[in-house]
Amino acid sequence: VVLVTDLQTAGRGRLDRSWEAPSGTSAMFSVVLHPTGPDHEWGVLPLLAGVAVCEAMEFVTGVRASLKWPNDLVIRDEDAPSGRGGKVGGILAERDAQTGAIVLGIGINIDLAESDLPVAAATSLTLAGVPRPRRAKLIGRALSRIEHWFTAWDAVGTDTASLDRLLDSYRERCISLGAPLSVVRPGAPDLVGVGAGISPTGSLLVDSDGSQVAVVVGDVTHAPTR
Repeated sequence: VVLVTDLQTAGRGRLDRSWEAPSGTSAMFSVVLHPTGPDHEWGVLPLLAGVAVCEAMEFVTGVRASLKWPNDLVIRDEDAPSGRGGKVGGILAERDAQTGAIVLGIGINIDLAESDLPVAAATSLTLAGVPRPRRAKLIGRALSRIEHWFTAWDAVGTDTASLDRLLDSYRERCISLGAPLSVVRPGAPDLVGVGAGISPTGSLLVDSDGSQVAVVVGDVTHAPTR
């Protein structure tokens, strides 16, 4: 099941943040997925969905897309034709505990104006210097790539080694790896360190004060580069 919307007035992002978008400015859609195998490590799926959407953006626009853990869609300054990169979209995944169904909510900023951006670090494809793509084409390609990665993920179930191999495609795009960052964690002390890796279950591994910490849920901020 896929639901596509043109206008969003009461959307919800990660950590219950508000998510709104004026009519015609974004590609916004939700996908309901039904795993067939038992007790999946479902936390890996949102990361693979990020890879899928990046692949779709590249196919349609020709511009390299990256990911900030866990699943912020990013165009780096050096990859943006205008030199003005930033967060261009995001993915939120939720699982129904009773049915096991997983809903992926995906939003890509197509031509949001500066005044419509939710935070200073955000951007849109047009602000990044990308010619405005057809939203239907972008969504269609994203759904095709999501199907590809969902099928691969569903086939491996909880096989840790296989999950780890699937995540190599995510690691190649993840700009949080090797970056100095800070992490705000619900119910735990804030963490400062360097992104060191992605675990087979999708956690962010952070080197901090001589030890490595696995972050399952957290709000990651990258330190400014000089």
